[in-house]
Amino acid sequence: MSIEKINHWLTLLANIGVLAGIIFLAIELQQNTSISKANGYRENIQGISDWRSDVMSDPGLSEIFRKYYVVQDVSELDGSETTQLFLLILNIFGSYENAYFARDYGVIGDEEWARFEKGVCTHFNITKGLELEIAIAFITDQFRSHLDSVC
Repeated sequence: MSIEKINHWLTLLANIGVLAGIIFLAIELQQNTSISKANGYRENIQGISDWRSDVMSDPGLSEIFRKYYVVQDVSELDGSETTQLFLLILNIFGSYENAYFARDYGVIGDEEWARFEKGVCTHFNITKGLELEIAIAFITDQFRSHLDSVC
């Protein structure tokens, strides 16, 4: 066999190896993207779950939340309870805003976002109805515009 034929076969094998490497990298990239999306969704769910745990573990906070969410009458809250409620609302809106931008950046999909959107709209409407909008004053204008348009 001549050197030219050997060189031809080696070049062909090298090209096949490069092509196989590119295919392998594409598959790995797709898997990493899927893992990143799943982790992003899990982190957002965990943030809301942690928030719920905080409310459940503190009887005083549970009562404040009950008045806000269930009864939807916070007129009898004292100053410190109102502050706790504002901080509670800020925390939950922070978690939902994080999910909103995760969707915007392609980390979570529309289906996952739909679940978050349902929850944030509930809180958004209660907050507006109770005239507690100052409690969500720290969300971004983009997120606020989204909430105003869909909720």
